Amino acid sequence: MIARGKAGRTLVLTSSLVVWMLSLAFSAQGLSEEALTRQQRGGGVMISLTYLNPLQKAPEGKMAFALSMNTHSVDLDQYVIERLASLRNDRGQEVQALSLSSPTGGGHHRFGVLLFPQTDAAGNPLVTKDTKYLQVIIREVAQKERWVFQ
Repeated sequence: MIARGKAGRTLVLTSSLVVWMLSLAFSAQGLSEEALTRQQRGGGVMISLTYLNPLQKAPEGKMAFALSMNTHSVDLDQYVIERLASLRNDRGQEVQALSLSSPTGGGHHRFGVLLFPQTDAAGNPLVTKDTKYLQVIIREVAQKERWVFQ
C-alpha cells in the first residue's frame, strides 16, 4: 500500500525525522544504531526495536525502545502492543510495558516508543553493572506466539 496525500507525506517526513535524530544521537555517543537494534520477521510482519536509553534520555524512571512494525498483509491496528510486550533481564526479572508513546501510522505501518519501568514491582533495578542482557518479548502478533528481541 502506498501512502498518498497529506497523511502519507506526514508519515514519511515523521519517519525520516526520527531516523535522522537517532543517527545524530548514535554518532554523538559513539554507538551504532545496528548495535542497539534487533529485527525479526514472522507471519508476514517485520518488527524492529532499538534500545534508546544508552543514546538519549528517556522519561524519568523509564526504559525506552523505538518500535517499528511493517507488513503488507496484516492489519496491525488490532494489536495493543503495550499489553503484549514485556521486558526481562538475564536474572529473570520481568516487567510489563507501561505504554506506547508517540504512536504514529496505522494499518500496515506502526511506529512508537515502548516504555517500560526501570525497576520491578519490588523496586529492584532491571539493569545493573552485572546485567548480561535484556529481552523484549512481544506475544501473539501475526500468528507468531512469541517474538524475543535480545
